[in-house]
Amino acid sequence: MTLNRYLAACAALSALLSCSGEKTAPATHSPSKVENGVPESALTTVTLTPEAERRLGVTTAAVDVRSAPNMRAYAGVVGAAPGASAVVAAPFAGVVAAGEAGLLTPGSAVERGQSILLLRGVATQTSGISPAEEIRVRKIELDNAKARRRRTAELVAAEGASEEELEAASADVARAQAAYNSVNAQLSGGDAGAAVVRAPLAGVISDYAAGLGQLISAGATLFTVTNLDAALVRVPVYPGDADAVPADAPAQVRSLNADADAPAIDGVRIAGSPTATAGAIDLYFAIDNSAAKFRPGERVEVSLPVGGAAERLVVPHAAIFTDIHGGSWVYEKAGEGVYARRRVVIDHLAGDLAVLAAGPPKGTLVATAGVAELAGSEFGVGK
Repeated sequence: MTLNRYLAACAALSALLSCSGEKTAPATHSPSKVENGVPESALTTVTLTPEAERRLGVTTAAVDVRSAPNMRAYAGVVGAAPGASAVVAAPFAGVVAAGEAGLLTPGSAVERGQSILLLRGVATQTSGISPAEEIRVRKIELDNAKARRRRTAELVAAEGASEEELEAASADVARAQAAYNSVNAQLSGGDAGAAVVRAPLAGVISDYAAGLGQLISAGATLFTVTNLDAALVRVPVYPGDADAVPADAPAQVRSLNADADAPAIDGVRIAGSPTATAGAIDLYFAIDNSAAKFRPGERVEVSLPVGGAAERLVVPHAAIFTDIHGGSWVYEKAGEGVYARRRVVIDHLAGDLAVLAAGPPKGTLVATAGVAELAGSEFGVGK
């Protein structure tokens, strides 16, 4: 009987729970909240009247697909072209002084024949005597040389010596006079006997190897001048990529600060075997640097074709609009007089074409003339 009561109580409790309804799920809260979200596909469009479109001169071209080489970017270092750098040495022993225009800083542009430094000659001092005694010794040597020349001239007049002996005696006098003047200038601090050291070619001063007031020996390096009209770019390439770069492939060289759509300078591969360095193979390319855009030692970005060609989207370079943050865009024609700004990713430039890594599909009409005017209309700074 007790068991029956227990079973009846369990059945009643089960019926009561089944009638209580479904269990309510707990409320969930998102950890973030996005308001006023606008996708790039819904960016502002510019609508022009036929009159405005004609006045702005807007023209369009279709996005095309062409075979383009696979370009890969490497780091390069700019250096002087062979024969474009000159090391200037001291013609004789002396003390270094500033030139006519003062001491020029490294990197200063100089013309051929321009005065760079002044070198005050110093005669070799006789060992064990003071500078004051040195000048007295040089004066005695000068007087003796003049006396020998006078006696030789008398012998020539008496036909007791030849003209060659008189010329040798005159040369001894000149050497003794120069030595005396040099020592005298050293003691007096004047510029007698000083020589102007000039730039042997036009270019920039790379560096100095001697300081002002420094006593240097004959043949010691004074400074280096580098001509920048032609430059050589060294590109370290991974050994696995070196064979994939065609021997006649041109390079595209641009500054590290340049925008993606900035025009590059073409580099011509230097003939010869590449040189191997630690973990890389160095390729060399000659570039025209007459505008002095690059400096020796500057690091640049070098794009090289690697591994054949592929089908790529291309648009005229004139269609690219670059915003203040460096982003690249085109204005797609979305309708009659309607233009929408679309983002593109530039892989590289090929002449007057921009090869895209991402962009509108083939056949899309984009503005190629009047792009700046469309941007001005969109951002409120145009006509």
